[in-house]
Amino acid sequence: MLFLRSLLSAFILLVVAVISAFAQDADYSGSDYTISGNPLTVHSIQFTGNKTFDNGTLGLLLQTQTPGFFYQFFPPYRWFANAPVLHPITIAQDSLALWNFYRQNGFFFAKVSPKINIDTAHVSADITFAIAESTACIVDTVIFSDLEKLSSADRQTITGIVAPLRGIRYSRATLSDSLSSVWSHLRNSGYPYARLSGSPRTVLNSDIRSVNIFIPDVIGEKYYFGNVDVQYDSSSGDVCFAENAVLRELEFKVGDIFSEEKRTRSEENLKRLGIFEVVRIELRVKQADSAHVAPVLVHLKLRKPFDVSPYFPTFDNKDGSFNFGASFTAAYHNVGCAGQELSLSSSFEIPVAEPPLTLSNNIFNIEAKFLQPRLQLGDILDYKNTSGQLSAGFTHATYPATHLTQNIWNASTLLSIRTATYTYFTPKIAFIVAQTYNLSQAELDSLLPTNPQLLQKLPNLLLSASLTRDNTNNLFVPSEGSSGTLTLKVNVLPTPYFFKVDATQKWFIPWGTQSVFGFRIHGGDIARFGGNRTTDNIIFDEQFYDGGAYSMRGWNLYALGIGIDSNIVFGRTGYSTFEANVEWRYRWFILPDSWINRVLLNRLSHDFFIDIGNIWSERQKWAWVLQMPQQLGVDAGFGLRYDTPVGPLRVDFGYIVYNPYTQSIQPIRFLHPTVQIGIGNAF
Repeated sequence: MLFLRSLLSAFILLVVAVISAFAQDADYSGSDYTISGNPLTVHSIQFTGNKTFDNGTLGLLLQTQTPGFFYQFFPPYRWFANAPVLHPITIAQDSLALWNFYRQNGFFFAKVSPKINIDTAHVSADITFAIAESTACIVDTVIFSDLEKLSSADRQTITGIVAPLRGIRYSRATLSDSLSSVWSHLRNSGYPYARLSGSPRTVLNSDIRSVNIFIPDVIGEKYYFGNVDVQYDSSSGDVCFAENAVLRELEFKVGDIFSEEKRTRSEENLKRLGIFEVVRIELRVKQADSAHVAPVLVHLKLRKPFDVSPYFPTFDNKDGSFNFGASFTAAYHNVGCAGQELSLSSSFEIPVAEPPLTLSNNIFNIEAKFLQPRLQLGDILDYKNTSGQLSAGFTHATYPATHLTQNIWNASTLLSIRTATYTYFTPKIAFIVAQTYNLSQAELDSLLPTNPQLLQKLPNLLLSASLTRDNTNNLFVPSEGSSGTLTLKVNVLPTPYFFKVDATQKWFIPWGTQSVFGFRIHGGDIARFGGNRTTDNIIFDEQFYDGGAYSMRGWNLYALGIGIDSNIVFGRTGYSTFEANVEWRYRWFILPDSWINRVLLNRLSHDFFIDIGNIWSERQKWAWVLQMPQQLGVDAGFGLRYDTPVGPLRVDFGYIVYNPYTQSIQPIRFLHPTVQIGIGNAF
């Protein structure tokens, strides 16, 4: 009866809304209001009488919208966006959506009346939705129809899940969340086919202030995991993967109660190996025995064992210039028949500088890696959550501006241990040799006449441990969540000895559908000890640096540093750092799918940013520490962005706001920004 009354009320409301919309003092043509042939635009939307829900919540339910920022101030936008004109049918649909929203939140007797005021002079309309909320109904009882076959423990669990619904205002969304928890519990307790057999029925009590909810459910039979049959796709050919290795990835054993969560986690474990193109685990209930023990099929399809991935062109921002080049990666998957991977990668980059495209101005890198996705050492390392990696590499870089060249050899081994859902602990051992030579004997004789040929040769044995937590929703363009990393590192060779701590935390907060606020804090410190720590510098790659497209965008790379002399290769690098960044990223358009929208318009965005930070030499006196806050540089600016598959291509324009060297506010010269170009977000 309540359903029929609701349906009849909705129909009457729709008819009344359409009639009231036509009854305004204007001509009507097609589906829009028009005055002298010009369609009415929506000037404003207001709500009255709403006490429970704010205007922002109700506004998200409407199809009718007011003109956006770009439509009002950028007329070219109108070439590819529908004008926000007034549609009477849409007004009626919005009224119905508001009424239905109130009904789904316990206001079964709410009424919504749209009113339209037309401004003929400006060919626009102001819309007011008058809402009469009436009384909200609370939940009295929640009754399931088919729980008799469950154990008393399962029935108590389900009763506990729905108990918070009683005594509060009815909400369809809250009821749906509770039912999802009920089905999740049942499907993880042996009932894979537990489900609703129809829509929940809401019945008003005689006091018309409370409701009873009847849940038509189907529980089905209880099943258990049976014997496991591992099958490979016919395209996999000769399979090089042991069946017992597959069984070790499963989260269940023969005889366990069926659990959807265990089945899903088992699929994820196999996918994490990185060698399977398809992973599917099925419970064969039709082949179950009389005790409902069903066999399990594990269907797998292997990736191609060998692949080569060339990338051209590649872009980055290193050493104070924008670089482009080419790279490739060759990988052999499942080389040891247990998920191992052997890969070789190389890249060659040419900085775009003056003179441009000088081939002697380059960076060449080559690296080999061996990955073991599963490791176990007694009870110390968890087989499913531990992976290992061996790597070795060589980097050759030239710096024509200083007539220097640098060679770096490195070899390392690390473990990656998943300690929680989003958290990893990574211990690492790395041996690095960095050598810096001269290219011009005459130039170098004037700089370092005592050792003109070999400027620096620093072998380092680095022991480090990192703790990383990342629950962001996207690796390249995060719009929600947070991530953080804490790294401790020590060099155990006297070249010199040093200890380093480095910590970064990021937060991403969405605002609406097109805006994201990003926040980042980064700090670190390096302490040299043993030997002559005041003259023996650690390798340049381990020192902190600032400026550039990924930190302080008002300064060029290596341009900041207090109490630091520029080193001969890079510029200013230091032993202490602090940075704080805030950024507002706004996507310009979310338009219907078409070629131009998909390739161009929906990929455009901009950002506004503020950066605070600096680097320092080692803190030798407490007075220096007290001076650090006033030595923080401040910049602000904006950027234009175009999304690519590996993150946005950015052009940022940074302006110095506070200069730490003069400790004064810097006058902003809008025509002379520091231009930064980069691939990927600044943080």
